[in-house]
Amino acid sequence: MALRTISTCTTETAKGIHRFEIFSYSLMNVEADEDAIRSGVFNVGGFDWALLYYPDGIDDDSKGYIGVYLELISKNGEPWALVDVNLINQLQSGQPRQLFTKSDVPTPFRALCETETRSALCEIEVPSMEISSDFAKMLKDGVGADVTFKVGEDTFRAHRAVLAARSPVFHAQLCGPMKEKEITQMQEITIQDMQPSAFEAFLYFI
Repeated sequence: MALRTISTCTTETAKGIHRFEIFSYSLMNVEADEDAIRSGVFNVGGFDWALLYYPDGIDDDSKGYIGVYLELISKNGEPWALVDVNLINQLQSGQPRQLFTKSDVPTPFRALCETETRSALCEIEVPSMEISSDFAKMLKDGVGADVTFKVGEDTFRAHRAVLAARSPVFHAQLCGPMKEKEITQMQEITIQDMQPSAFEAFLYFI
């Protein structure tokens, strides 16, 4: 019998804004492909992040432009993140922009990073491994029963596959050469010389 499990999944979203202010830009002598200038570490959604600032781009294709990238510092997971980075010129309009050439970068300026992280919380419920209780419930409910036993005035519905697997006598009677012809026709077996309560206890024991 396959193990039944139940699971639920919900998504939590956390948002944060970090401002990274750059001073003395013209004095910085960091070239492309070299180490970036890192902002202070900030936390969003339970994860630590930092901004990486490249004064002359990160590669040949971005040379001549400054680059600002988001870095995940935490090592305890891989969150989904939506990032919006804008550069703010405080000396002019103060409106955010996403593109600055190296020649028109003001001093100072700010990198404004809006980060939205999402994490999936999954709850899994695993039922008890007591297979016997599952069989007992199946016997009590009669779901899928395919054979009937007549004991005195009482009748009991059961599952021939379970009985055959658990009892050599039932296996021979239900599946082997001893299989009674009337079983396939009436699906009923009469049990002699046994009380109904004793036979019921016997079925649950099996």
